[in-house]
Amino acid sequence: MRVARRASAIVVAVLCLLLVARTAYALSDGGPGYLFVLASFVLPFGYAVPATRGVWTRHRFWLLAAQAALTYLPFAVFGNHWVGGVSGLLGGLVLLTLAAPGSWLLFAALLVVECVLWMGVVGLPYAPAVHAVVWLCVAFVTTGLAFFGLARLSDVVRELHVARAEFARLAVARERLEATRRLRAALDERLRAVTEHGRAALRALADDRQRAREQMTEAGVLARQVLTDVRAVTADPLPVETPARRGDAVVAPRLARTVLVVMLCAFFALDLAYLVFLDATAIVRAGAVANGFAIMALQLRHSRPVRDGDRPRAWAWTLALQALLVYALVPAIGYPALIFVGFLAGSALLLIPGRWAWAGFAVVLAGFSAILVHENPSVAYLTYSAAIMAAIGLMVYGLSRLADLAVQLEALRGETARMAVHRERLRTARDVHDLLGQGLSVLTLKIVLIDRLIDHDEARARAEIEEAIRICTTARDETRLVTDGIQHLSLRAEIAVARSVLTSAGIDVRADLADGPLPAELDAVLATVLREAVTNVLRHSSARHCVIETARTAPGMLRLSVSNDGVSDQPNREAPAGHGLTNLTARVEAAAGHLTSHRADGRFHIVADLAEPA
Repeated sequence: MRVARRASAIVVAVLCLLLVARTAYALSDGGPGYLFVLASFVLPFGYAVPATRGVWTRHRFWLLAAQAALTYLPFAVFGNHWVGGVSGLLGGLVLLTLAAPGSWLLFAALLVVECVLWMGVVGLPYAPAVHAVVWLCVAFVTTGLAFFGLARLSDVVRELHVARAEFARLAVARERLEATRRLRAALDERLRAVTEHGRAALRALADDRQRAREQMTEAGVLARQVLTDVRAVTADPLPVETPARRGDAVVAPRLARTVLVVMLCAFFALDLAYLVFLDATAIVRAGAVANGFAIMALQLRHSRPVRDGDRPRAWAWTLALQALLVYALVPAIGYPALIFVGFLAGSALLLIPGRWAWAGFAVVLAGFSAILVHENPSVAYLTYSAAIMAAIGLMVYGLSRLADLAVQLEALRGETARMAVHRERLRTARDVHDLLGQGLSVLTLKIVLIDRLIDHDEARARAEIEEAIRICTTARDETRLVTDGIQHLSLRAEIAVARSVLTSAGIDVRADLADGPLPAELDAVLATVLREAVTNVLRHSSARHCVIETARTAPGMLRLSVSNDGVSDQPNREAPAGHGLTNLTARVEAAAGHLTSHRADGRFHIVADLAEPA
């Protein structure tokens, strides 16, 4: 959750800087105005902090009314000595809590109310009037839009961060549905056909053995096709489809860009308002206008979306150029030339690598303060100006970085979903091998055995056909276990199946089981180990004897061992390998257990040790 906390921290930090600036402005006039400033920031902080957002969700209209009262009551109390820009917090909350387009219309109406109050009711705070009006509008718009943009982007980042697991779950669900469709297409019809051929063979066995043999031959062809198709299903590398891209992740960069452009235009308008009353030559005025356009272009370049930490080409040179442009006109027009210092501070945070970015941010603000000191400002005004520029710098940084985070989280969401789907495919392939592989392999072997028994032992042939039909039914049921991710396997039930399968293959089976029930988690794992071990006996040996044992080797420790003869005793030769034992090792280790396999004394041993849950 560090990403989500970081996103919220940017919003809170900007509000803190604005609070410092507005409080300092109120203190410069004396009186208790700062108390109203403090009160006006309480509800915006409540919205910015995720822990208290629920209060806004439940009581937004009442809280908006309270914020409106805190916004407009000071006009009646302090008149034109009230602090400009505080009203923008109400505008930001309107945009955040009400639905568009009504929220934007109300925001515009609040801007009109702001102008009417200052111009027609309480009077402008200073002269010249044009500059005062522009400043008040800029303060309202930039405060409201920046608060709205940062808070909305913070929400997008937090929601994308939280939603990653949900996206992955949806992708896995989609993959599971597709696996179900493909497995059932490969299994259901053919296994049903194998079952029908088996039943037809049973009916014909007493009177028409040739007919019974033909039915089982057809069943054998289908069984081999099923086994081939199942292996193809799990091996086929289909492309991973993830849930559709969230609209918020698409909108985030556009929102950040729009708010940034509006802020730049607003401050450029304020710059032009300074120039109207500036006692300077036409060349200086034209230079100041060109300077403003150049700074805006550089800022947009510096704030463009980045990928994998990339920065704009020649960023060090363009950052130096922006600094030069910001400070170039100070000798000609004085303090008003520094109106874009906050944007320069934001560019320093965006472009300078690592922790040096904050050093660059501090250097820019220190340079601004050093120049401002020559104007002999009061401590309150110096604090106000520095805090405003720092807030603008954080706004620029936050708008750009939160938009980048939204895009990066969207890409990470897709990667997380793809990884989850790949894990699901590995699980499906492993479970198909463990749950279905043995049964289908045994089915093909039984059909070969039945073909031999039809002419020599009708009773046993009938029993084997019935067993083959049962295997088909079990395989169809286990398809659901694989695709649903459910494995209700029982070791005792699997031992009964193993005894039947091995005995049918002419292998003598001895099973010694430890007393007492097994925990469900271990029961399924041990049943899977036994199933794969029996498959190994049938495939990789000419066994005549097989021993299955479970024992509690120590308090809380359970061991399953399966051994069989019929293997060559070659010490330097590795045990039979393949997906089966590899899958088993992964499954046992996932259950905090250990699996070993080895040859000794002409026998092959598979041993699984697992700890019982506490």
